[in-house]
Parts: sequence; C-alpha cells; structure tokens
Amino acid sequence: MIIINNNIVEESCQLFGPNDQLVGVIENSLAFYDVRVQIKKQGLEDYYILFKGVRYYIDKDGKLPIWPIDLFVKEEEYLQQLIGW
Repeated sequence: MIIINNNIVEESCQLFGPNDQLVGVIENSLAFYDVRVQIKKQGLEDYYILFKGVRYYIDKDGKLPIWPIDLFVKEEEYLQQLIGW
C-alpha cells in the first residue's frame, strides 16, 4: 500500500539581504532554488542564509561556496535510495 506523505518537513533557514535585512524564511529546497535563481537573474549581491547560527553567503551566480551540512537533505536522501547508493 502507498501512503502519500505531504507533511515532510526540513529545517528552515533565514534569508538576509544587504545591510542584514531579513527577507524571509526558506522552508524547502524548491523555495531555495527559486531564491538562488532570482539572485542570479538579477545579479544581486550581499545575500546570505542563516542556518544553525552560521552565515552562508550566496554569490551573484546563485551559488554557495560552502554548502551547509544538513541543509535540505531529504531530496538527496531520497535520490540516493532511488539510484541504489
């Protein structure tokens, strides 16, 4: 029997912009991808996330030079199970 779980929750992170202004809370990986794409398309700078008390800066290409451990890991865990890792 298949059970659809629409209540999968991951740890969120806060998004900050220039001058340490809180933009909002990112609650899942798709929202985080969306934010990063917007940063890249608009060429924005000085944005960062706060995750477990640590700042992680997002460059103007939407990339994080250092990926936080445990940030939005559910998707990766499921993909690993599907490909047999």
